[in-house]
Amino acid sequence: MWNTLHVDVSLDDLLARPAIGPGYLTRDEAHAEVQQVLDADPALGRAAGQWRMDVQRVRVGSQTWTIYEYDDEPQKAALNWLDDYLRSFRDAGVGIRVATLGS
Repeated sequence: MWNTLHVDVSLDDLLARPAIGPGYLTRDEAHAEVQQVLDADPALGRAAGQWRMDVQRVRVGSQTWTIYEYDDEPQKAALNWLDDYLRSFRDAGVGIRVATLGS
């Protein structure tokens, strides 16, 4: 199964704010959901064009959109992906944390 993930990383307060999709999607459905979000904002036109090239991740400033495959729990897999993504910040000594997820 596949899911979507949008992350906004703020260096002002050292928080990564994830928006985890609902999960239980096919790869094509997940890809189309992100495409729809990117297409809806004219400021994201370049990212939308990149996404059309069938990539799995695009970044614009502090924001990143991705799709990821998982076997069991979409939220747990998203947080694992995010932990790997933030490792470069942490390795550089930036104490970035993940914001508390809403219920």
